[in-house]
Amino acid sequence: MVNAISSISYLGNSSASAVDSEYLEILRKLRELGITPTGVKATDKRKLEEAEEAIRKVVSKQIEKNSQDAAVPQELIKILGKLGIESSGNINDDISKALSAIQNKLATSSSESEKVELRDDKKEVEKIAANSQSNGAIGSVMLGVSAMSDYNKKMLVSNISGTL
Repeated sequence: MVNAISSISYLGNSSASAVDSEYLEILRKLRELGITPTGVKATDKRKLEEAEEAIRKVVSKQIEKNSQDAAVPQELIKILGKLGIESSGNINDDISKALSAIQNKLATSSSESEKVELRDDKKEVEKIAANSQSNGAIGSVMLGVSAMSDYNKKMLVSNISGTL
């Protein structure tokens, strides 16, 4: 630190002062991170960049872990169980799997009572998705599954109408 300060006092031109103020900023950040500076600007700059990259990786992994660990509501776990699916622990994945499985069963079920139960489950899963604090991907999945559901219904109705 003393070297950086003393070098500023000996330098008269502004471009050299700018370089040293950059080094002072590097030193400040290193101290904040608890890293002892070496006194060599290039080495300290590299140390800072490596530390900042390590921090970014840790934060990124933590964000990813938090999104995966988002609590899956018990109601969704119950619906997944009825569908024969085990919860992944990731609310986004579980909602997607549940909606997809419900759509497949609705398309192939011949029992009206089963279809009523599946529609109720679908409404519950969509409600869970709407209430979740997750990213916009769930909304996209829901829209895609709902659009596919409408298409399947039209196709089934037209096939049934055509065979009657």
